[in-house]
Amino acid sequence: MGFTIKNRTYYNSLGQVVSKEIFESEWEVFCQKLDEEYNKQLDGLISIIPLGLSQEEKMKFVFSWLVNNIDYEHNLDYNNDGSVSCPLISIYNNWGIRVSDKYAPLLLKKTICSGIVPVINDICSKLGIESTSIRGETRELENGARVKHIWNIITINGLPKHFDIVYGIYNREKGMNPLDYCLINDETLQQLGPHCNYDTTIFANNSIKK
Repeated sequence: MGFTIKNRTYYNSLGQVVSKEIFESEWEVFCQKLDEEYNKQLDGLISIIPLGLSQEEKMKFVFSWLVNNIDYEHNLDYNNDGSVSCPLISIYNNWGIRVSDKYAPLLLKKTICSGIVPVINDICSKLGIESTSIRGETRELENGARVKHIWNIITINGLPKHFDIVYGIYNREKGMNPLDYCLINDETLQQLGPHCNYDTTIFANNSIKK
């Protein structure tokens, strides 16, 4: 029998049944260590950005570094609606993270789209650059559903640009130019594809072509 509180059983990182208080205390320490290592890696990346670069040049540097140092996790199980299920990767006994978590790109050096997007937002926050996310779909699965996808929109000099690390990694794997998906306008992204079914209103007033 496990130790239960309100019909829930609590386990520590070794899989041992513990009280809710012990679990929450150990889990808090685990999360704190994740945050510390994540921020250490994040600050390390920001520290190697060359001085004197413009905001656009800084983001191109960040894009290139991430594309060349992080891999995409292709071993995924797709659900019928195009979303994915990611297994837990143990990093501390039985506790761990998933490639869909923001910790994965910098701690595991592999990710999927939902993992890298918050990393970009955190980097931009430290650099004083506006960044948000946009949800859409991409390639079509065998059942006709399209893969759910999320990527970043970076705004520089008032102009929103698509910034898709995952498709940069795809291009790197194919021997193509990763920067094809770095700071591009909406017209260019629609020409490249396969991004679709996303909200384009943010680009409605963007008349400058790149």
